[in-house]
Amino acid sequence: MDSAHLATWHLAHKTRPAKIVLPKDVEEVVAAVRDPKNHPSPLIAVGAMHSVTRCVEADAGTVVCMAGFNRVIGMAGATDSPCQVVRVEAGVTLAVLHAWLLALQRELSFSPEIGDATVGGLVTTMCKDSSVRGPGHLCALVEALTYVDHEGNVVGLSRQEDEVALEHYMCSYCTQGITLDAMLRCRPACLVRTRVRALPTGDGARLAERILRMRAQCDNMWAVITLHGCCLEQRWQLPGRALHRQSPRLLLEVFRRVRYQTFLVPHTPAYILLGARLPLPGLVHHRSLLVNSYPAVTAEQSRLDFSYYEYPDIGRFAEVVEGVLQFARDHKDATGFAPAGFALYFVRRGGARARMHAGAYSGGEGWSFVLDPTCGQPTDPRWLEFCRAFTPWALAHGARTSPTQTKELLPGQYALDSRYVRARFLTPYFAQFVTELKQGAETPAFDTLPKT
Repeated sequence: MDSAHLATWHLAHKTRPAKIVLPKDVEEVVAAVRDPKNHPSPLIAVGAMHSVTRCVEADAGTVVCMAGFNRVIGMAGATDSPCQVVRVEAGVTLAVLHAWLLALQRELSFSPEIGDATVGGLVTTMCKDSSVRGPGHLCALVEALTYVDHEGNVVGLSRQEDEVALEHYMCSYCTQGITLDAMLRCRPACLVRTRVRALPTGDGARLAERILRMRAQCDNMWAVITLHGCCLEQRWQLPGRALHRQSPRLLLEVFRRVRYQTFLVPHTPAYILLGARLPLPGLVHHRSLLVNSYPAVTAEQSRLDFSYYEYPDIGRFAEVVEGVLQFARDHKDATGFAPAGFALYFVRRGGARARMHAGAYSGGEGWSFVLDPTCGQPTDPRWLEFCRAFTPWALAHGARTSPTQTKELLPGQYALDSRYVRARFLTPYFAQFVTELKQGAETPAFDTLPKT
């Protein structure tokens, strides 16, 4: 397909490549990579186009749309094993994969609220989830994957035989190759109990203390903090599926839709009221039933946007929460604008990624927290200005950023290791972050979640 405009789901970023490829099989991907004359560089692969930055831009280059690689190939491993592996093509969305696994009474520990994200996009970029008794990032579940490299070779990597190379590939932000499929570790499906609580924002240090205390009472927690109040969800894994009655699907769907609004507007009383009216034990459900799918939108509609910041040192939680709230208040006093809220995740670090010397979710086995400002108008100049002002503050307080999820990122605010990059896949956007990192540089080990 010749030149056409492509846009991200929320219509904030557009690109006009010279060529768009819709491959039906591996051979067509290989052919495109090996033919730079008819498929000019930079050549990038895209999935659902849900990134919130300019990472999808490949003007005058080639975009390979992996939507046709949408099969869940099947399970591997003994059926009675507590740990099996599912093989899935790169274009499969999380929502489809969750449903396929749940039909077999299996699940991923990773179940973020965005169901439209594709496996191929997430294994080489960035993600986060307040997971229940499992890693909160998809990379930790990858046992093997297959990709096409810059010369058109099909390469297979496994954690058992190529752990370092596999982790380097997954840190490449798609600049090392085009992912074809991945093998992901899954487990028996379990029910969780979700209870909604509301807290006044008030003093930031006091709020942080109460959040950590409530976090210690459950398996994990997700929250939205606004200048008006804090809505949080405590999550517990429940033993024995047959011992618990699941909440009605209609109630789960209403809850999911109301909760989504907390990302878009500064304060959502309906979310708090709905939580208060839930049965005392809370909702009982499979986590995958609360993921969101996002229909097509217009530029006039509210649609989710956010900017990602991971803080690997849980010991700085109170400092960061207090500082973030003060920054938002000061910014609103100066400009009249504040984000809708800050989405809070507690992310368990795990796998080889935790042992790496740099990058997201490194720094040893333990916990990070992610605190993302959110907005319902991704092209609002005031929102973009807030992100530009906030990133230096976040970096000064120990945050890590992501070129696919941190808005308005500038050179020097993220370092993409030059060892991971191949010119065939390198766009001007990513090129500004390429840095020669010293091998062996150590990232300090961070504390685990404190007990209160």
